[in-house]
Amino acid sequence: MSLDLSHNELCNLPSTLWILKNLKNLRMLGVDGNPFCLLRKWRQIILEDLRMLRVIDLEEIKEQDHEDINGKEDTYESMMKGMWGEDWVD
Repeated sequence: MSLDLSHNELCNLPSTLWILKNLKNLRMLGVDGNPFCLLRKWRQIILEDLRMLRVIDLEEIKEQDHEDINGKEDTYESMMKGMWGEDWVD
């Protein structure tokens, strides 16, 4: 399944991801042109949360992309805390 959410004024990345996680057959996602794409590390956060994706914004996701995320010092939780504050992540 593919979904193009490009240029939809989506600002809240956590809320968007919460909804998209329920789409188990989602393989291709377009999000370019949304305000959350201005955030640092937005792509890494999406990759961490939506591991079933194969393509983001017409760019194929390689296994190396997932390995790069797993090898970083920044964990998903620390990235989210940095973006949304300490209260957002348990």
